Amino acid sequence: MAKQQPAVAQTYKPVAPPKVTAPSVKVAAPPVKVTVPPVKVAAPSVKEPTPAVARFPQISNELRRIGMLAGIMLVTLVVLALVLR
Repeated sequence: MAKQQPAVAQTYKPVAPPKVTAPSVKVAAPPVKVTVPPVKVAAPSVKEPTPAVARFPQISNELRRIGMLAGIMLVTLVVLALVLR
């Protein structure tokens, strides 16, 4: 069994409260309107590949395949619904 150590008496010294001063109240200046001319941002070129396409070159083929499979499944479900009615 572990021996318990005797309790050590601790003395606490009171600490003086910190001196905090409230900031003085200042009257806010009226807002100033700043007009900034609109900046035209060029649309990205179609020829530049986006990062997703650059990382996954087969993504368009995979999406096309998924679309075809979804269409086939939808047609199959419609045919089954009409036949089993």
